[in-house]
Amino acid sequence: MKIGHSLSGCINDIFRYGLNLDDVYIITGTRFKDRETFEESIKHYKQNSWKDDFDAKYKIALKLWDQDLIYQPRLDENEEPNTANGRWYDEYGNKLSFSLKKDSSSETLKFSKLR
Repeated sequence: MKIGHSLSGCINDIFRYGLNLDDVYIITGTRFKDRETFEESIKHYKQNSWKDDFDAKYKIALKLWDQDLIYQPRLDENEEPNTANGRWYDEYGNKLSFSLKKDSSSETLKFSKLR
């Protein structure tokens, strides 16, 4: 399980590197009360974070929302995650680093636990 701490950044990674949605959970600093608000708000990512391939990233975001794979601590009056120290963690709270592996036809991410 990979736990992401940035909605827009993690969805960029999921799209770009083909991460499996069954292996992803996002804890984000957003505060969307319902799906309608979520849909309308993430459309603004089209102007910056998701300029390229917006429609595909938008669909990924909706799938994550619909599968209840986005947790927003601020809705429960908890602190939002700190993304300054990294974007991806494992289920035990260990920060994950990732390296890009390129071959002639694709790019993939290889995750590893930081020591």
